[in-house]
Amino acid sequence: MNRILAMVALRSTDPLDWQAVAAGCELDPSLVAVPQDGPEFAFPIPGGTLGLIHEREPIAWDELEWPVMAAWHWPEAEAELRSHRSHVLVFASSESLSPVDLNIQLVRAVASVIAARPDAVAVYNPHASIVIEPGRYAAEARSASREALPILLWLGLHLVTDSVGLSGYTTGMEVFGLLNLEVHDTQWNPPDLLNLLASVAHYEISSGTQIGAGQSVGLSERQRVEIQHQPSRFGEGAVSCHLVLGLRAF
Repeated sequence: MNRILAMVALRSTDPLDWQAVAAGCELDPSLVAVPQDGPEFAFPIPGGTLGLIHEREPIAWDELEWPVMAAWHWPEAEAELRSHRSHVLVFASSESLSPVDLNIQLVRAVASVIAARPDAVAVYNPHASIVIEPGRYAAEARSASREALPILLWLGLHLVTDSVGLSGYTTGMEVFGLLNLEVHDTQWNPPDLLNLLASVAHYEISSGTQIGAGQSVGLSERQRVEIQHQPSRFGEGAVSCHLVLGLRAF
């Protein structure tokens, strides 16, 4: 069974209006509410359940510290998350939905919480170890579909600069049964390297295909990327999918 979750950090501990969440424009209207006792609410989805729990306490800071530090795209992340006082745990599980379809269901539910709570300060994706500004999350969720995968809500795209060059890697691919991607010691500029990681990740997630070791991917008519499955430079004890051009990582 596939199981995934996300957390919406809130500035107050005010009770969650479940009816407002259920009516949120981002929530799939086919879901039928199943009331639960206490601060929990659940909806049946094909093969499983999508649920929400309002926890009247902040997300533990030791869980948020690294995602906040890595949020290069959101300088205000620490200040916003330091201010939160409670959070909504959104979870989904299914025996029949694919990882992509289950994640789209989760995105819609998270967006419905954001729509119902103006005091939402951040969304935390623990699978990718990323935090996302709620306005940006809601905007990307509006167009989320199999044809327009919200990759930036699902994955972390991280850059590392040292004396050799620019490297990059992803976090969060495991949710889709895939290896995280890595690119080492390039002379590329940051936007191009981020686009490379996002493009390869989008291909693998949308097709449900893990590119095998020894295979290659064409970037252009004259440029191909060789794939190697090797120990990760960035994730201790993990194996990742390395993108290599010729004899050097790029």
